[in-house]
Amino acid sequence: MSDGAKHAAGAPPAVAVRPVRTAREREMFLALPARIFAGDPAWVPPLLHDERCKLSPRCHPFYDHGRAEFWLAWRGAEPVGRISAQVNLLTPRADAPPTVSFGMLDAPDDAAVFAALVAAARAWAKDQGGAFLEGPYSLTLNEEFGVLVEGFETPPVVMMAHTRPYYLARLEQLGFAKAKDFHHWVITPEPATLAKMRGFFGRLRLPEGCSLRVSSARSLRRDFHLGLGVYNAAWRDQWGFLPVTPREVDTLARRLRFIYDPKLMMLGERAGEAIAVCCCIPDYNEATRDLGGRLLPFGWLKFAWRLATRRIEGARLILIGVDPRFQKTLGGAALHMIMVYRMIEYLLSRGYRALELAWIIEDNRDMLKLARSFDARPRKLYRVLRLPLD
Repeated sequence: MSDGAKHAAGAPPAVAVRPVRTAREREMFLALPARIFAGDPAWVPPLLHDERCKLSPRCHPFYDHGRAEFWLAWRGAEPVGRISAQVNLLTPRADAPPTVSFGMLDAPDDAAVFAALVAAARAWAKDQGGAFLEGPYSLTLNEEFGVLVEGFETPPVVMMAHTRPYYLARLEQLGFAKAKDFHHWVITPEPATLAKMRGFFGRLRLPEGCSLRVSSARSLRRDFHLGLGVYNAAWRDQWGFLPVTPREVDTLARRLRFIYDPKLMMLGERAGEAIAVCCCIPDYNEATRDLGGRLLPFGWLKFAWRLATRRIEGARLILIGVDPRFQKTLGGAALHMIMVYRMIEYLLSRGYRALELAWIIEDNRDMLKLARSFDARPRKLYRVLRLPLD
């Protein structure tokens, strides 16, 4: 039976996957999630300016050390799915193979669409010399990543992903298996919990010779660089780690410079050297979720008003770490606990009600123990998947 006869008999047209090449196709790629997540009350439309940047080597610092390809899946003249694949040439060790990943995956609950999209990303990954295809990362593990395993009913916090329940099942059907799980826990101090925290953490003393300071508007860019330097050293042996580059730090600082409270960046110092970092960002998703991904022409007014009137209740812990020389020591543990405690105290004083610990890898027992000590509660579970390419 010909394709035309099959279509006439009621079978859906075949899925064709083609790379994104034109400006019109790029806009289709960016618009497609709004169709996939229509009717999902937990979905937060990402800001289109930021998403468009991910597709542009002139805009996104990923392309300083990586390359990517983007595809749309089509049924006839209608785009029905999308995916990216990317190779990151930064590695924690010179002898490590390149990390080849997929991301920006959005599709309906349709086995044929998922299979066609993954086949395109898989073929590209093999051409890049990868041994496996890992993700989803959009574009790296330092941005939105993973498929949800638990927590579909609540919105994602800033710079975290949201997927439909069928994403995991469809990818597993195609041969993907778990690589790592990541926990999202939340601290919402009740009066009794807060009293307990003050009774214990409030009495802790900084290690001898150490001090804590918060950033300022004038020093924020420099402090971001200092903090990310500590992060790169502290996390370099963690699974999946890729160093954050200076231009990535500059990009983050530039995005936040007009809307960020510098006191949410805290540094621990010893003899003038940064040895610890604790950094939060407000959950800007709370202020943008009803803007349809657009700040222009009037969305920015709503966003600015919500920031000015303290309409954001949650803040996400995005960076915490101690220099490797002080890890596994009592002083290093004390720095961790004191920084988190003081950050919670500051957040509460500014009207925030929750500290989101949205990125805790499953085998980071120290961080999970620290979260429990602050009476954190599980909110979501994300999974990174891996597919062999042999």
